[in-house]
Amino acid sequence: MSTDTFKLILFTIGFTVFVALLFNGGFAGSNVISTNEFPTVTGLDETTNQAQPVYGDISEKLKVVADKAIGSLLNTPGLNIAPSQITVVSVTEENFPNTALGCEKEGMSYAQVITSGYKVILETSEKTYNYRLDKTDQVVLCEK
Repeated sequence: MSTDTFKLILFTIGFTVFVALLFNGGFAGSNVISTNEFPTVTGLDETTNQAQPVYGDISEKLKVVADKAIGSLLNTPGLNIAPSQITVVSVTEENFPNTALGCEKEGMSYAQVITSGYKVILETSEKTYNYRLDKTDQVVLCEK
């Protein structure tokens, strides 16, 4: 076997492993949800003519923040919620006392630094959902 053939085989194997890891989430942290995984919810979905969430009177900047929480809610396993069933109650900019974003879980420790982010309250006919987001797009459902 020539050196060039051997190099080509190694490259092919390495590339295959890279692609497999990339598409199976092997490079993403398991405890952080990427907002790129969430569907876009602004405007009317022309392919299904599905109505979008009720945003109320919030700025375009805050709609983008709300969309990240809405995307998380729509991707929650076991929930069968359509975007039109979601109302954005409020979106507020907050400074949280630590990286838990005000949603501390017992037995966990968090960096004690002021963390800028948002508090997003969403509502369906069944339940109210309290989401927290930091400026790096970490999305947390606060179950307090």
